[in-house]
Amino acid sequence: MSDYAEPFAVSGGIFVNDSACRQIASLDHGPGSRLYREKLAARIVACVNGCEGINPEAVPELLAVCKALRAAYTNHGTCSAGWAKDIAKTSGRARVAIEWAEGDKT
Repeated sequence: MSDYAEPFAVSGGIFVNDSACRQIASLDHGPGSRLYREKLAARIVACVNGCEGINPEAVPELLAVCKALRAAYTNHGTCSAGWAKDIAKTSGRARVAIEWAEGDKT
């Protein structure tokens, strides 16, 4: 997110700030207990910081590629012609998804 300086941090347990100390979100009022909102703020921060440098539009394709790789391993094991074919097909798709996630695909 170019408008905000990463990494994000939790302040006061329920406020999400960017590294320039600008408040991004307040969970001061909302559903659940204060502890629930503190955990939610921590989750928001973990998600944003964990995705630093990743194009968010690429995340669904990255997940799909991971699932396809898992299916190839699950369905074929590691010593079959079917496995090699599925891995070869999926590895090209993975390369494109990674490039897109890193911002190399327009």
